[in-house]
Amino acid sequence: MVENPKDFENEYKLLNSSIDILKEMVQFHIKAAQRSRYARATYYCSIIKDIYTHMNEKDKFDQYYSNIITENNRRPALKDEMKKKLIFR
Repeated sequence: MVENPKDFENEYKLLNSSIDILKEMVQFHIKAAQRSRYARATYYCSIIKDIYTHMNEKDKFDQYYSNIITENNRRPALKDEMKKKLIFR
């Protein structure tokens, strides 16, 4: 376990590493092609959104989200789950 980050650079690096891991988990669940797995992918996607928001980089999440929707345009169940859980303001 990593101790508390002592500076911004270290915190930024750790948060980016966690985003990379979460993105892999999202892809893993999307590839399973089941609605229950899409719900899990959406959950991890919401965590990614929260991390990006904390880092004041919400535009990066918006780009990531639009890429997911574009790449999976033939998966209406995934789009439905994403729309239900990820609210954009």
